Amino acid sequence: MDDESKSWGRVFSVFCETTTFHGLRNIAESTSNVSRRIIWITIVIITSSVFVSQCQDLVRLHLSRPVRMTMSMSHQSPVVFPAVTICNQNAFRVVATADNDSYGFLNDMYSGTNMYTFNHTKWNVSKVSMSDVFLQFAHRKQDMIASCRWKGRPCSHDDFQLTVTDAGVCYTFNSRISPNSSVDASGVKHGLQLVLNVEQYEYMRGPHNAVGLKFLLHRQDDVPLVQDFGENIPASMNTFVAVTITNVNTANKHTYIHTYTHTYIHTYAHTYIHTYIHNV
Repeated sequence: MDDESKSWGRVFSVFCETTTFHGLRNIAESTSNVSRRIIWITIVIITSSVFVSQCQDLVRLHLSRPVRMTMSMSHQSPVVFPAVTICNQNAFRVVATADNDSYGFLNDMYSGTNMYTFNHTKWNVSKVSMSDVFLQFAHRKQDMIASCRWKGRPCSHDDFQLTVTDAGVCYTFNSRISPNSSVDASGVKHGLQLVLNVEQYEYMRGPHNAVGLKFLLHRQDDVPLVQDFGENIPASMNTFVAVTITNVNTANKHTYIHTYTHTYIHTYAHTYIHTYIHNV
């Protein structure tokens, strides 16, 4: 038994003298004193503990099956600015309906809880087209758009196209893609700035009971569903709309999704709405 122990001792001594494991040689050297061996034993234990701990962390990381995502930001220039559709929450102008002797039947039509029970024979309007009524008595863009600036330059109501939506008669800016419909910088000065007149003095009963405007940002080839997806802008508000364009790449095609956020900044004591729409 003693010979076997001595044999294993010699094998371990030879291993320590010839191994590349740092520290064991200094521990097993016969010429090393006790303090030197204690120092090297401490160093070996500490480094071995760190090594084992790092191996455990790597094994846990591997078993968790992590996914690495690489994201990069690139500035595309220029970027197509979205179409902006703006609608007044009031469908009919009270003065125009009164001048046309239509105020009575419209007021009667929308005064009840159910417009389908409206008595057409009372007003003799059975042949009247509601589409024509909306087009004839809607707010006019030259009255509603008090001021317009596009990319720092003046624009006018002539740059807005009449659009019939689910919310009634609206007006769309940048309805068609053209060289002037793109922006190459971010910020308020490089977007659309509007001062809009709500014309609350023209309000009367109609399909909507809110005061203010409704707007929708959309692609030029999309149908603007303002009633379902539009955002409300109350009267007397200074509104900033930051537009973010997200490109979603799929295996077969590129899909462009327009997302936006808006923040109301200040309140003013008049019926004008200041709107700033720009890219970020």
